[in-house]
Amino acid sequence: MKLVDQLIERIKKQSKGFKQPLLTKEDLSYIKGYYSNKKYLVSVISLFLISEVLAYFFKLKITYMFILTLSTIVCIPVLVLARIKYQKSYYRFQQICVYLEQSVFMFKRNPKIITTLDQMDNIFKDGMIQQIHEAKQYITTHSNNQGKIYEEGLYLIEKVYPCSRIRSLHSLMITIENQNAIDYQKSIDDLYVDLSNWITRCTNYYADIQHTKFQFRILILLTMGVTLLTVNILPKSLLTYIDTLTYQTTTLSMLVLLLIIYSIFELKLDGGWIVNDISRHNQHIAKKINYLENYDVRKEHIKGLILSGSMSLIILLGYFRGSKQMMIVGIILVLLGYGYHLIQYQINLKAIKKEIEKCFPLWLRDVSLNMHNLVLTRSIRESVKQAPYIMQYYLEPFLFAIQQDPTSVKPYEQFLSEFNIAEISSAMKTLYALSLQESMGEDSYLVSDLIVRNQNLLATSEMIQNQNAMAGINLIGMLPMLIGSFKLMVDMMLMITNFLQVYQFTS
Repeated sequence: MKLVDQLIERIKKQSKGFKQPLLTKEDLSYIKGYYSNKKYLVSVISLFLISEVLAYFFKLKITYMFILTLSTIVCIPVLVLARIKYQKSYYRFQQICVYLEQSVFMFKRNPKIITTLDQMDNIFKDGMIQQIHEAKQYITTHSNNQGKIYEEGLYLIEKVYPCSRIRSLHSLMITIENQNAIDYQKSIDDLYVDLSNWITRCTNYYADIQHTKFQFRILILLTMGVTLLTVNILPKSLLTYIDTLTYQTTTLSMLVLLLIIYSIFELKLDGGWIVNDISRHNQHIAKKINYLENYDVRKEHIKGLILSGSMSLIILLGYFRGSKQMMIVGIILVLLGYGYHLIQYQINLKAIKKEIEKCFPLWLRDVSLNMHNLVLTRSIRESVKQAPYIMQYYLEPFLFAIQQDPTSVKPYEQFLSEFNIAEISSAMKTLYALSLQESMGEDSYLVSDLIVRNQNLLATSEMIQNQNAMAGINLIGMLPMLIGSFKLMVDMMLMITNFLQVYQFTS
């Protein structure tokens, strides 16, 4: 069996304790195709050498050195997997960039989906070639049937590459071909501007990931370097404590913890969220929306009073016992009991607001692109199909309100107004102005202007997504300093204790 196959089997076994498998089918094919035995051997030997060198300089005994080696063996597959996942993520990003840019050029030259897929089939030699071929074959074999052939065929690409830009491109291509649009060049040009800006931002995000990894590695090296000073600079007469159980145990614990933290850090920073930006947490979002929609102030106020009233018994108990500590705890619990529903409401409101800030620009981009070929209301209706779940939820009543009163500004003003987001309010006013110009039969420059202005919203949206993905990682980055500080304190205490013992013995 090849070494890479052994690696795959080990990762499969280690992933049994996780809710989701560490390796997907795509990961397996990528590992077998792009990760050689030579690369794997280099990774294994490097990690073994590092662990043995650290054990030597930290003056670990044989038993503790053996435990450190075993820990390294356990973490090797995870570290290798982390590297593979990042490489695969960046490779997918490059594939998507080529697909988007070349598809735009090909489709602009000849606005036929099957022709574009034919040409893309010749460009790709690996990666997306399988999905492109499947999509082309599906559309060709079902061309005589009625139904959404293009949607179903192109979905074979979107399913494997869940990127909102691919979905937007496909939606625009389908609209142009189905409508036999003549003036489609403006839509394609506007889409290309959006794609160019997105590629630039994503490239910067991948550079940020590499920079963050570099900083974290430096931090771990500094942590170990500082803790190494005490056992490699001081005279041997002050280092008799290195043979003690406390020093050996704490040193081994520090090294193993740093190894585990480093493995988790590398595994989380795979960059997969950058291109796979279509949310799949619809049930989670639905629960939060349902909570906000069914929130009853009066009922929650009564619940808060009942809960805080029950907690007040702790204050009375503390008073009769003469315990100030119990009374303070009781007062805190009373306040938390009454304010719990308010805190919970604000947490859910903030989560939904963040999700809207992330998804609204994606929806607005699709609407704007279709407006060169469709009227506004039709563009909005067509956008619902590929809109994020949270936008679909709020678009249904919005479309109903427009149908009831097409000329009223009220539906546009009330759309997502409860979240009080200034950028959304401004964008909806622009959409209303566009609807008025359409009703008067006027051509408008506002469509392209709306797309340009939406770039700032898209940049903010992607920044929010990136921050959400990096939130837990930043907390992990603080752990090496805390572990190193604790280890230094232990070493200083051992050294002082040892010094006092030596001093007492000599005196």
